[in-house]
Amino acid sequence: MTEALTMLRILVRGGLATLWPWLILAISFGVNVAFYAAAGDDPAVARQSGGILSLFLTAVAANQQSWSHVLPFSLGLSGTRRGFVTGMGLFVLAQSVVAGGLLTALAAIESRSGGWWMQIRFFRTPVLDALAAPGKFAVLTAAMLAVSAVGAILGAVLVRWGSTGLWWLVAGLGVAGGAAVAGVAATGGWGRAITALAGQPWALLWVGIPLTVTALGATATWLIARRVALR
Repeated sequence: MTEALTMLRILVRGGLATLWPWLILAISFGVNVAFYAAAGDDPAVARQSGGILSLFLTAVAANQQSWSHVLPFSLGLSGTRRGFVTGMGLFVLAQSVVAGGLLTALAAIESRSGGWWMQIRFFRTPVLDALAAPGKFAVLTAAMLAVSAVGAILGAVLVRWGSTGLWWLVAGLGVAGGAAVAGVAATGGWGRAITALAGQPWALLWVGIPLTVTALGATATWLIARRVALR
C-alpha cells in the first residue's frame, strides 16, 4: 500500500490527468459563454451545449498518457506492476468522485443562475434533469470511472505492445463494432433493442452499465499490465 500511495502522489502532482481535463473543460465553457453572449436572445440558437463531453474525452487521453508515461518510469525505479495499478486505481477513484461532486455542484449553480444568466445548458443534460443531486453524482462519477477505464486499457496496450498494438486494438474494435451493428440491422433488431433499453431503470442504464465497463476495463488492464516487460 505504501507503493500505491507513492504512485498516487506522483499522479496527482504530475498534473497530466489531474489538471488537463479540467483546463480543457474551462476553455470549452469559456468559448460557449462567449458564443451565447454574442448570440444574445436569438431564439434560433439552441441553448443545449455538449461542451461537458470535453472533460470526459480529455480524461480518456490523459489517463492513457499517465499509463504510458508513469508505468515505465515506475518500473525503471524498481517499482512493481501491482503497486502502480493499485495507485492508479486509487487515483481514478478519487478523480471520479471529485468530478462527480464538482459537476453536480456546477449543474446546480447553472440551474439557479438561469443558465449563467443566458439560459445556457452546459453542465445540465436531459439525462440528468429528472434526477436529484445524489443521482446526478452517481451518474457522473460512474461515467468518469468508465472513461478512465477505457483510457487505462489504451495506455496498458500502448506500453505492452507499442503503437502497433494500439492501432490493432482500434482496428479490431472497429471491425467488431461494425459487424455487431450490421448484424443487428440485418435482423431488424434495432427497434426491439431500443425498446428494451428504454424500459430499463435509469440506475441500470446510467450507473450499472458504466460500472460494468469499469470492472471489465480494470480486469483487462491488469491482465495486460502484469506482462509489461522492463525496458
